[in-house]
Amino acid sequence: GGLGNQLHQLAAGVAIAGELKTDLRLNLTTLNLGSNGSRRFEIDNFDLGNLKTKVSFVGKSSYSRLLAKKLSRRIRLGLDHLFLPSPEDYRDDLSDPSDQICAIRDGYSISGHFVDFTWVEFAKRFGFEPRVRESVLSPSTFEIAQEIEEQDVAVHLRFGDFLTLPGLFPVLKDEFVMRSLGVIGEYNKVWLFTDDLLSASQLCPLTINSSHRIYSPNEISGLETFWLLGRFSNVITANSTFSTWAAYLSKKAKCVVTPTPHLLGAWVDHLPEAWKRVSINE
Repeated sequence: GGLGNQLHQLAAGVAIAGELKTDLRLNLTTLNLGSNGSRRFEIDNFDLGNLKTKVSFVGKSSYSRLLAKKLSRRIRLGLDHLFLPSPEDYRDDLSDPSDQICAIRDGYSISGHFVDFTWVEFAKRFGFEPRVRESVLSPSTFEIAQEIEEQDVAVHLRFGDFLTLPGLFPVLKDEFVMRSLGVIGEYNKVWLFTDDLLSASQLCPLTINSSHRIYSPNEISGLETFWLLGRFSNVITANSTFSTWAAYLSKKAKCVVTPTPHLLGAWVDHLPEAWKRVSINE
């Protein structure tokens, strides 16, 4: 997954390790490059030293970060098969009973007993406040940040695979953005951040035309976008883990507006109570 989903996975691991009163070791030896070559393992770009739970990485592969965008999926998976150990190669190391700092949980689901907390409860209980290491950001990112004024609004529009999964993800349009700006009330300039400028132009032309600045992956990286979203006092998130985490971890945000629901079907709202909700479908 992308950065937002990676933070979800890290948070789940921190919750489990916190409940078990142990450290967290993230196993990367079977982390292949996946079908989306533009995505990267990003958690190592965060300062995790302030977490109550100690986090370390096992078996990180360097070639995957260098070649992810340059190779076809078949070649990438072939390299994974050749160069990354199999589960049997690392299981003894990770599950050694004498190694008391490591807890293993197999499978694709974990008990809600560990992770069914509201976001605010989670932060207080586990001290989950990872921060982007500013040393990995480009100088131009800081120049952009210097232009942000106190009453400016950051709008995040996430499209991507949402457009191909209409039964799962509602898609944001101009009407949602305009209602959200009305909820904020007085504001200065609108800054738009989107993963798909073409879709934003087609679905949100009014938002495009009223934006002071527009940034897409052609201008800045996802990590830089994440960091910049945290510099605004007013944030309109997408129904996306990416901007939701950016707003949640922000020390600057005073007013956060988020769409409801984030997912179609049985979505449960565990977002901070102080955030303002705006229905996507009104």
